[in-house]
Amino acid sequence: MKKVIPILLGVSLLVGAVCCLPIPAKAANTTYYVDSVNGSDRNNGLSASRPWKTISKVNGKTFSSGDKILFKAGSTYTGTLHPLGSGSANAPIVIDMYGQGSKPVFNGGGANSAVYLSGQSYWEINNLEVTNNAYSEGTRRGILVEASRTVNHVYVQNCYIHNVRGNNDFSYGKNTGGIIFLGNGSGNAKFNDVLIADNTINYCDRTGIHFGEGCGNGYNFVNTGLVVRNNSINYPGGDGSIIHFTDGGLIEYNTVNTSDNVSTQVSAGIWPWYCKDTVFQYNEGYNCKYSADFDDGMPWDIDGGNQNCVYQYNYSHDNDGGSVMICADASCPSNGSIIRYNISQNDGGRVLNLTGPSTNTYYYNNTAYLDSNMSTDIVGAVDLGGNHRNLYAYNNIFYNLGSGGYDMGGSTGNHFDYNVYYGNHPSSEPSDPHKITANPRFVNPGAAGIGRDTAVGYKLQANSPCIDSGKVIANNGGQDFWGNPVPTGSGVDRGACEYVAEGGQPSDENLALYKSVSSSSIEGSGLEASKAVDGDTATRWASSEGTNPTEWIQIDLGSVQSVSRVDLNWEAAYATKYKIQYSTNGWDFADALVVNNGTGGQESKTFTPVDARYIRIYGTEKFNSSWGYSLYEIGVYH
Repeated sequence: MKKVIPILLGVSLLVGAVCCLPIPAKAANTTYYVDSVNGSDRNNGLSASRPWKTISKVNGKTFSSGDKILFKAGSTYTGTLHPLGSGSANAPIVIDMYGQGSKPVFNGGGANSAVYLSGQSYWEINNLEVTNNAYSEGTRRGILVEASRTVNHVYVQNCYIHNVRGNNDFSYGKNTGGIIFLGNGSGNAKFNDVLIADNTINYCDRTGIHFGEGCGNGYNFVNTGLVVRNNSINYPGGDGSIIHFTDGGLIEYNTVNTSDNVSTQVSAGIWPWYCKDTVFQYNEGYNCKYSADFDDGMPWDIDGGNQNCVYQYNYSHDNDGGSVMICADASCPSNGSIIRYNISQNDGGRVLNLTGPSTNTYYYNNTAYLDSNMSTDIVGAVDLGGNHRNLYAYNNIFYNLGSGGYDMGGSTGNHFDYNVYYGNHPSSEPSDPHKITANPRFVNPGAAGIGRDTAVGYKLQANSPCIDSGKVIANNGGQDFWGNPVPTGSGVDRGACEYVAEGGQPSDENLALYKSVSSSSIEGSGLEASKAVDGDTATRWASSEGTNPTEWIQIDLGSVQSVSRVDLNWEAAYATKYKIQYSTNGWDFADALVVNNGTGGQESKTFTPVDARYIRIYGTEKFNSSWGYSLYEIGVYH
């Protein structure tokens, strides 16, 4: 009996060890289904009729290139989702939902994160609802992606992340919150090809989107291929979005509402730290709050260590701390910052805040409006281990009905020229050789609300003195706040608007070019919807292959525009029947044109002009039923 017991014990331990081993990977391109209500971990998970039940089952498997993990709509999971494995460049691993209904819910239950990837490349996370609440603050994230070396191609799209109880105490850092990408500080960690798009992030502490900390060191811009697009960040405990150590990033069409909602320590809306050639455009920021000691509180902040970063075509309003700050101490000055064609309405504090010893800031063709009850300074400079040097302020319109002025402090090398100073004229108003003090004659100043498209009141009337009277600036971006070419007419206009006479919009301007775009599906990596508006006829968007005839691609023009023509350049997989649809809000669509005889190739379709912010190509019948749809380029025109 004594011999039998050890033998049985050994067998028992062996069985237990085997049960704890990760589930071996099967062939790639496999779809797995998970349903917390009707599933069972005894199922093989390979069909919607035999789904797995728990995320423990998912976490025990190492997935392979092209695999999909689909969670049932309306299902709920508690704990941390941490699937293993990496995909490949041509076949990422995809997490998504299946079935009709609400997004599947992942509740971290107070864990470090609710969804977690660790050093894993080629993953796409779509259509999840994520939360991670607790009774007290702590180190918690909604979606956490970590890197110890290069991590490639991680996309987070169309997720709803809310109520993440992170840590709002600045002394612990700012890397808790909604969507967090972190390096381990080893010097080898970096991210390449990251897309964070179309997510809603509400009540997350401390930061809504936090990208790239722990990846670089000093002026070492290691993260590449970053796009942060069309995210809505509401009531973050501290900051809206922070971008670290990134070269050539693109942050566009995002909204941040009420930063510093909980923290009371320094926070701002959307801003970079040690970034290079990174562009922030078409964003909106409002209700950002001052800290307890009345610092920060602006939506745009070019903070420490940045080189040649650009803020353009952004709209800020009703923020405690102004519109934009250039902020750095002596250890990390920024240089070559460009702030152009932005609109600010009733922002507090200082519209432009120069804090610390950064250098060579170019601030031109911006429009700032202040009501009579505002005491905001148009420009303010603060000594923070040094003073700003070389501000170049040209072609701006300062519509100042309030009592604020220009407090240049100890800053030096300030150049003001060709600006408009209307309303209040304090003694601190800069000397400006070509200033205008006449009414700029906006269409309806002060009437904008929430949404970039509400700022149309800052367009110029035909009799404005700002038209064709500005300074020519090289490499000015080529367009104004609304996408009108600069210059239009005989010269450059002042302010964020380049005047275009009624009916005078050039007919050959493609309104869709480089705009935010989404689609019902994609066939694979490299065939994303953005390829159809990149101006390159060698790239294309392709929807998923299969017999489903209903697929769509949708373009956000950025503001409501009059549209009467759409050009389509089809690949061989074209639509024989499709609709050109339009919407002003992104969900109520109407048909501008129904096409029942699509021919493929290059098609140009005209229709009665419609007012549209969103244009959607909605396919209903394919040339080949087993293919998808594929477009090289889409052109949208007035």
